[in-house]
Amino acid sequence: MCISIMKRLLVFMLVCSVAYSNMQAQVIMKPSEPNAVCAEAWEKYHKGDVLWKTGWGLFVGGAVTAAVGWGTFFPCSFTPDPYASPEVKAQHKAAVVSTLTIASIGSAAFVSSVPCLIVGQVRRKQAIKVYNNENCAMGVTCDQIKIDYKKANDTWKAGWGLFGAGGGLAIVGGLMAAGPVFSSSTIDTELAGWGFVGFGLGSVIASVPCICIGHAQRQAARNLYNGKCSDQTPLTFSIQSSANGLGLAMQF
Repeated sequence: MCISIMKRLLVFMLVCSVAYSNMQAQVIMKPSEPNAVCAEAWEKYHKGDVLWKTGWGLFVGGAVTAAVGWGTFFPCSFTPDPYASPEVKAQHKAAVVSTLTIASIGSAAFVSSVPCLIVGQVRRKQAIKVYNNENCAMGVTCDQIKIDYKKANDTWKAGWGLFGAGGGLAIVGGLMAAGPVFSSSTIDTELAGWGFVGFGLGSVIASVPCICIGHAQRQAARNLYNGKCSDQTPLTFSIQSSANGLGLAMQF
């Protein structure tokens, strides 16, 4: 049962990642001194982008909450010992109700994200079409592009941090759920393990939009900078070594 749940969550994460990649649109930045048409297009894009990001917030929050809720509900829902004391039975019932409530709230948030994502994406695409036709991107300064690139790069790094931490929690939780790896007389290690698995998978799910959004915005900023700011050093990536090890460096 638990292995089946884990497989379904992993498939769900893959589907979410593919769906996000298909919905991804070009990223635009606000011109320093936009004309009336460009200002209106940017305002429309900004409102659509806020709605779109709100949808992704509901999507990620709902997915994380649902993963934790359903991941702990099924182990809790097993029939307790019929000879257990009334106190133990009451605690089991409370655990089932609380985990089911968490799972239901997460599922509701996940479903409510769909209209926000669709409407926000449509508005973004309409604004981008006008933006490109009017060549509004020429009004964006090189310094502004650098700032936007740094913000996108921070989002991208945060996404990979969530991915690594979530993967580690899921592995540790899987080991705990597989058997009494950590002995304890007061903690149900199997239930705690599946709780870690739920949090870990939730963190991995949350990392998907951060990585995708950060990568899209980095790519857009780099392309715009290298095309517009030709008299300055282009944005490049390189792997550099130091006394502390290897790292990915941005140069401009």
